[in-house]
Amino acid sequence: MKLFPDFNKFSLSERCTYISDNGKYIGVRYYYNYAINLHLVGEVFYEVWYFIPDNKIERIEILDVESKLDLYINHMNAIK
Repeated sequence: MKLFPDFNKFSLSERCTYISDNGKYIGVRYYYNYAINLHLVGEVFYEVWYFIPDNKIERIEILDVESKLDLYINHMNAIK
């Protein structure tokens, strides 16, 4: 499964549905008041930015830099 070209044109709700229907949860990292959940759909990683105080997803971004994966790995190693 490849990233379809209009992903960023879809509403936040449509992007959430696409990721939850087609993706696999990988892990989480925390940044200030955000829980940033990493999902894999096909060969594409997505970060789902969940704002904890408001209990809502604020944005979804394609993980465009592989070095960001280290943030998740470091977090997972820290909680072991």
